[in-house]
Amino acid sequence: MSVLFPKVNRPRAWDYRPIYYDPEKEKLQKLREKQQQAREEYARLAEEQKQSGESGGTKPESTHYVSGLHRGSFREARELTQERQHKSNRQSRIAFWIALLLAAVLLYWLLG
Repeated sequence: MSVLFPKVNRPRAWDYRPIYYDPEKEKLQKLREKQQQAREEYARLAEEQKQSGESGGTKPESTHYVSGLHRGSFREARELTQERQHKSNRQSRIAFWIALLLAAVLLYWLLG
């Protein structure tokens, strides 16, 4: 069949995606950077208060709300939770095997 109808190669489609300036995206990015700087400033001031021995009741000058949500924050929280569970499970298994070993040694000592 290919002798009668030879395959004709088609030219590739031009996959050009223009890059547009999005002022909303730019504004959102600046807001995220500002929030990150506020978080770092708050953490730095809290650390300074802790080191100087001041009471923890006072807040730093910047008291505006800073959201902890950002892209990937749910994934980071899930990974942190899984890591904690894995560590807890590992410690449980180690404690179980140590208790089993001690019980076996005690049983051997009592019966032997």
